[in-house]
Amino acid sequence: MKVYARNQRNKSGISVITLGTEISSGGEGKVYYTKSRKKYCVKIYHNPTTGLERKITLMSQMKPPVDINVGGFVPLAWPISPVYSDHRLINFIGFVMPTIISTTKHRMIPLREFFHFQDKRPGRVNISFLSKASAYLAWLIDSLHKSGIVVGDLNDANILVSADSRCAIIDCDSFQVDNFLCEVGRPEYLAPEFIGKNLRFTKRTVESDRFALAVMIYRLLNDGFHPYNGVWHGSETQPSITEKIKRGLFVHDPRVQNMIAPPPMAPPISNLPDEIVRMFFKAFTREAVSQPDIRPTAKQWLIALKRFHDQGLVVCRNNNNHVYSNHLSKCPWCKTSMVKRKRTSLKNNKPKDQKIKSFTKNSAKSFTKKTAYFKNISISPAGAMSNQGAGQNKPDFFLLALVLIFIMGIFGLIGIFITKKDTPYNTKAAYYHEKTEKKIMVPLREKGS
Repeated sequence: MKVYARNQRNKSGISVITLGTEISSGGEGKVYYTKSRKKYCVKIYHNPTTGLERKITLMSQMKPPVDINVGGFVPLAWPISPVYSDHRLINFIGFVMPTIISTTKHRMIPLREFFHFQDKRPGRVNISFLSKASAYLAWLIDSLHKSGIVVGDLNDANILVSADSRCAIIDCDSFQVDNFLCEVGRPEYLAPEFIGKNLRFTKRTVESDRFALAVMIYRLLNDGFHPYNGVWHGSETQPSITEKIKRGLFVHDPRVQNMIAPPPMAPPISNLPDEIVRMFFKAFTREAVSQPDIRPTAKQWLIALKRFHDQGLVVCRNNNNHVYSNHLSKCPWCKTSMVKRKRTSLKNNKPKDQKIKSFTKNSAKSFTKKTAYFKNISISPAGAMSNQGAGQNKPDFFLLALVLIFIMGIFGLIGIFITKKDTPYNTKAAYYHEKTEKKIMVPLREKGS
């Protein structure tokens, strides 16, 4: 398939682009490589509109907020030129943009893959890596805000992270630019003042980006947990995540501890320095709902996170991958790993149900029998098994087996006694003796002898 784009360098002012293999497909359209140069790709809309054409044309004429090619790294999939299905450039269908792809030097991974890093992504991914990635993301958002651009739909699905902690934003065509609005948004990243509003007709603010940025930084530094997801203690039915955001029910706010508390497996907020914790409180508590402008700016996050990464971290003496804040006396990740190992050990040592095979010779069937005996088995903290009251609650099965063996033994003895009494010494001779008394091959024992 061939598409056409404006190109002032050509005499005709038009470039012919041949589409290559498909990279991805989504609700808005499909993205293809270009056959000639793979460092560029083309997005083809499912339902292109005149409004989209005007927006893409405006963005392609703007200078990108940051350099879109820094030593081979592309931080923004910024529109370069609109594309058309005909050489007259009438039928708008999409746009050209730089390709953000994984290479040996810059391997790109979706941001959401770094949540729950202690379980899923061992190695170099620790609090040092994540604080640096958070700082780079804050710098990128700050650069966009300085250019008068609001991301709008800032979430973990449209951000990629490289192996050296640098971030890239895709879906730049959904940015709010000038009077062209951002019409989409993820509920868990949507600022409280925009919940319940029709986003197609609502202009976003810089403060809404600050909220989404704070949520993402919180999740990166807190093992993937959401700031409004916790254990519900309220008398009412647990509200949805958007309702919690709207009411400012931040899990660490002591004023709402009677309603919601942090999840038991979440790392303590005290693992982070006071400066970072105070910024989370400014972003997520009730005050931020009524006063969105008190939320920390992207620039403030950049300064605080850079200070935390450069001056506030200590490497654990027992595990080089464990990095923690220097205000702590001990490594919190060693403690977390130990708790997880103990829970795994207890789970593996849990007693299983007793399986008893039937006595039928050719039967392969087995059945599970649960008795009070096994209910009294417990596991000590050291992992050893103990039996409480085993002598009082022995299963009836063992007693039944002993009775059956005793009865079978009696019948066996009776059978041997009868056989020995009525049968001659030589069985072959006995056979002939029963059929014909004259055919006796071996002299038989007579009665009384």
